[in-house]
Amino acid sequence: MTKKIIITSGIILILIGLFFLFSQKNNPSTKNNSKEDIISDIIEPTKTINYDDLGINPNDYESFTWFLVELENFTWVDVKVTEENFVACKKNDDGTITYIPFRQWDINSDIFASKTNKNLAIIDIYQAYKDDCLAGSKWSSASQIVIFEEEVWHSETSTINDIHSKKTNINRLIKELENVWKNSNNKKELLSYLYEFKWEYKKAAINRAKNCKEDSELCDKEVKITIRGKILDQDNNPIEWATIKFLNNTKAQVKSNEKWLYSMTFKYFPFSHLRFKASINGYSDGFNTIVFNTYTDPNWWNRKEENFTLHKAHKTYSVDTNSNENISTKDKKDYYLFETKQSKYWVPIDWLYFEDGMAYEGANFDVYLYEFTKQSNMESLLNNDTFNPVYWYVGNIMKTFGMPYIQFIDQDTKRELFVKSSNHIILENQIYHMQELYDNADKIYEALTEEDMEYLVEVSKEEWGYPIDFQWLTENEFLRWPAWWVLDRKKWIWENIWCKVINKDWLVELPFYSINE
Repeated sequence: MTKKIIITSGIILILIGLFFLFSQKNNPSTKNNSKEDIISDIIEPTKTINYDDLGINPNDYESFTWFLVELENFTWVDVKVTEENFVACKKNDDGTITYIPFRQWDINSDIFASKTNKNLAIIDIYQAYKDDCLAGSKWSSASQIVIFEEEVWHSETSTINDIHSKKTNINRLIKELENVWKNSNNKKELLSYLYEFKWEYKKAAINRAKNCKEDSELCDKEVKITIRGKILDQDNNPIEWATIKFLNNTKAQVKSNEKWLYSMTFKYFPFSHLRFKASINGYSDGFNTIVFNTYTDPNWWNRKEENFTLHKAHKTYSVDTNSNENISTKDKKDYYLFETKQSKYWVPIDWLYFEDGMAYEGANFDVYLYEFTKQSNMESLLNNDTFNPVYWYVGNIMKTFGMPYIQFIDQDTKRELFVKSSNHIILENQIYHMQELYDNADKIYEALTEEDMEYLVEVSKEEWGYPIDFQWLTENEFLRWPAWWVLDRKKWIWENIWCKVINKDWLVELPFYSINE
């Protein structure tokens, strides 16, 4: 998977690394401040800091990046802070180290356009430098992260980290929280977050309503959020009248205007897992997944831009259900057959459904086919959580070497139609980027070989059905071959599916669906 995909589809993974912390008590930028004072300091500074006492004046640096560059030249520092992740902590007077949470942002974030934020970050990192407590991070090298002290945080952050690192089973954790007679407020918030993470939005809403009745302070934390941005096509042309939905509560939705801009305002609770979708007929869908934690800086979210890039279909079909024009036979069974240069979709006849489960009995529907490559700007389409039935949450392991995508739209109602996993599409795909696999162009694992291809074909012949999935690839140390993914249009997550390799010339077959039952 490309670095860009790792960044966009893995926003939750930013939380990994929050174990590296240091004492708020000794931080000169926040000493004796309340949480409210700290937030107002970050947004609108009202206090003067005596930089002479600190040994550094952040006003001497035009930008935070300039400070990081100079930091690399300090006497003992061997961390390339402008090129890799790094973490900081702080030593106490007795020589011990105290850890508290840190806030993390990409160093190119607009947050550092604020002079106050830039200065606070410089002070925190310089203090860590003086305490010999600055080190490279072993986690992700996908993005440049700057860390400075987080005074306002959530106590269940480490629990989320454990889920992401497979140390905690989310289903077992949810049952434990549900069976406790009276949870703390932090545990109550965690349970709502986990419901949303598992796309059980109604349960999250019911849990929050119940919590509000038990403790009004939890309701008081609800804040107004504004998400705004642009809707563009793959060539950066504007798309008017696209629909943007807040998937946690689909009653919250807007359309992009004639200037291809949208703005959505709603109220929500801290420590939440939010998903957004942009769509318009004739274009691929676009998504954004956000970890929303108002325990950091709530006003930053009101300046947040979430842009979507939607792709025009590469090929379309118009189907008359009373005609045999698009019908073909495979394995003695009739299917609708739709083809692109790389793919064939064998779609079961009379197995199209509306989202509510009602069978489609219309006369005409349109088919939109997409063929993406590694060069396509797929960020919006791939920007969703990824799962498989073994490891459940897998986050950043999704990679693509060119992938197909299909949509069905009823001509009369303009509503989308779906295919269920119980009677799935059969997809044949000629992998587009096989040469890159042989060359190991992305340097992700290792190069694929001709012998590997022979082995995959033999396994596919010997094993029943579709034997190759992420579990098989992991157990056989075969991650140099890409796993396959399908987008569940009911939950709006990417799920790992199985495949079989038909021949050494890169032809694969796999089940394909729009709703996993």
